[in-house]
Amino acid sequence: MNTHDLEQKGRMAETLRAELQAVSDVADAIDDNFLAAIELLAERRGKIITMGVGKSGFIAMKAAATLTSLGHEAFFLSPLD
Repeated sequence: MNTHDLEQKGRMAETLRAELQAVSDVADAIDDNFLAAIELLAERRGKIITMGVGKSGFIAMKAAATLTSLGHEAFFLSPLD
């Protein structure tokens, strides 16, 4: 194994550690408010509208697409239009 291979494996291990920490941080952030929001979405009647500008807009679009793929009526509206 050459030096380049060892460096790549070291970077990969560090990346995996960082990703593991990020997943752990997300798991720690799930609280009663998050669970209440999930219950609200599950019990709702009618359409779900997501909104956002810039990066949050792309996230809102993805959330609407995910909700639609799960069988909910959801769509994205840009607050700038």
